[in-house]
Amino acid sequence: MSVARGANRGEFESYIALRGWQGCEADESSVHQCVNRPKIGKSRARTSDTGNAGSVIDLASSTRRKGRATLAADAPENMLDELSLAVAVFDAGQHLVSNNSAYARMWSLSQDWLNTRPTLGEIMDQLRESRLLPEQRDFAGWKKLNLRLFGDGTQNVVDFWHLPNGQSFRVVSQSRQQGGLFVTYEDVSETLALKASNAALVAVQIATLDAMDHAIAIFRPDGRLTRSNRAFASLWRLSDNELAETPHFSEIAALCAPRIGRDETWDILSAAVGNIGLGQGCERHRVTRSDGKVVSLIVRRLPDATTLVSFVDDHAAA
Repeated sequence: MSVARGANRGEFESYIALRGWQGCEADESSVHQCVNRPKIGKSRARTSDTGNAGSVIDLASSTRRKGRATLAADAPENMLDELSLAVAVFDAGQHLVSNNSAYARMWSLSQDWLNTRPTLGEIMDQLRESRLLPEQRDFAGWKKLNLRLFGDGTQNVVDFWHLPNGQSFRVVSQSRQQGGLFVTYEDVSETLALKASNAALVAVQIATLDAMDHAIAIFRPDGRLTRSNRAFASLWRLSDNELAETPHFSEIAALCAPRIGRDETWDILSAAVGNIGLGQGCERHRVTRSDGKVVSLIVRRLPDATTLVSFVDDHAAA
């Protein structure tokens, strides 16, 4: 990168300072020169009519590369400890080259030992002794499968470890461009426990609804069915498959029309679901269906903003 002819000394010195070039001095001749150049990079020279030549070394790309390398080296050290996830970085030789404090705490490993750069295989052996790995009938084969992630080019591998002590971890392994693995470990024990608790609650709710004689349906604020019992399916002649995909009440009405005929049931339901003023009270309606069956509707808004509808076959109740 040559400097334009005619630039004054102050401009050239500022130019050098901005670029961070070292070992360059400004010459007051008609063309500026860079003397005592370091032996790096490539220089390009331009010769003036008077025979004076000036050249500077373009170190911009080299400086950028060094900056990126420094950032890559320093940033993780400052950032990884801010993460709640446990993080470990392994090189192409399977040696640990970096980890955050959460990693050492999660697996009860001494940071001094981790600083000796153990391999992933050695760490797995240590975790197995502490019973901090999933129980495996063929540990050697499972370990080999995990170590095979090195060099296979797979971008992202997600696994779940369920430990003997009841803890569960989400383990994500990602290949590094320079070889090796970047691995994160997340304790998902509470999340999975909450999901299991919710699933159990849903199962209890379904069993409770199915034990009731009256047809029950619960609709979300957007009008989609979220729960129903067998009596509801029977009353409206709907199959399990038709109810499985959380249909909108308009879709249910369309299914019932050719089987039972059209009536005001679903118009009442539509108005009730969209009735902001319903509050915690309830509405009662009596509808004569097209097939002659008389059905009483009780509509109630639940605390979670869903709408519960109870359908009572008056003939059956009598």
